[in-house]
Amino acid sequence: GKPVEAVIYDTEAQPERAAQLAERLIMRDCVIGIVGGVQDDVAEAIKQVTERYGVPFIVVEATADSLTSDKPHSLFRIAPAATMAARMQADWLTSVGDYNRDGMVTALMIAENTPAGDAAVANVERWMPAAGINLETLRVDVPATDYSPQIARIVGMENAPDAAFLF
Repeated sequence: GKPVEAVIYDTEAQPERAAQLAERLIMRDCVIGIVGGVQDDVAEAIKQVTERYGVPFIVVEATADSLTSDKPHSLFRIAPAATMAARMQADWLTSVGDYNRDGMVTALMIAENTPAGDAAVANVERWMPAAGINLETLRVDVPATDYSPQIARIVGMENAPDAAFLF
């Protein structure tokens, strides 16, 4: 039943600016909490200020494990840390097991040929084999309107995958 006023500033994705604005929000605007932190380095800068003043900071998207590895008192995540997100697919498929009952657990990853796709492939290549999961990877040039080459490769696979992940 109490009114809430949002005070919004643009950090311009600059850590130094983020720290200045966090201090301004706390000292001048007298906020009781801060919500933000899209980029890892910006979130880290805000964290340093909110920890110093004991003001709650809800991180909405930044994924750096280091943001919470030191167990800060004022920082709260609403999204998983990078390592947790990277391991989710392997952990889930491990719990599902050999779904198609072919004697092995196989994951298929279809990823775009972009830097984001490269990062996703690197994460999956790290965690799937560590979990004992066979991994097949198909790359797609984007933008794409015809996926028949990828579909043909999937159909032609010797063993069907137990799960497919798209990035």
